[in-house]
Amino acid sequence: MELSPKLYVAHATIGNDYIFGEPHDFTKALAHMQEAEALAPDESNAHLLVGDAYRAQRNLEKARDEYMRGHELDPRSAVLLVKAGTPTRSWGDYAAARADYDSAMAVGRANEKSRLRSVPSLRQRVRRRSEAAITELNRWSRPWTA
Repeated sequence: MELSPKLYVAHATIGNDYIFGEPHDFTKALAHMQEAEALAPDESNAHLLVGDAYRAQRNLEKARDEYMRGHELDPRSAVLLVKAGTPTRSWGDYAAARADYDSAMAVGRANEKSRLRSVPSLRQRVRRRSEAAITELNRWSRPWTA
């Protein structure tokens, strides 16, 4: 940071360290993620990082907003839709969570590069049908074929 305070990856890395490393400091994490976002506002991953920092603070509405901003910038990213579904599931809006997971599946299937295998399981879990979730996960755990 001392050598290059405007280096996007430095802020992203330090922000992730504050979220996932010890000691946790979600306020500092958010500050670094917002700095990374300010350095690259048109990068979808910058919004994903800010969303993760908000989610660590349990500010789920702002987290979802950031994930959706990132998805607007990169509509081929199924990951952002999965992450957007997590806050809605957490506050009990299962219909919205299902819609996000279903959209992620559609994006994932349309995008050859996507290897998103866990979304069907998440979608089933939201429906509270564990047997169906296991069956779906087993079906998706076979080798991916494009």
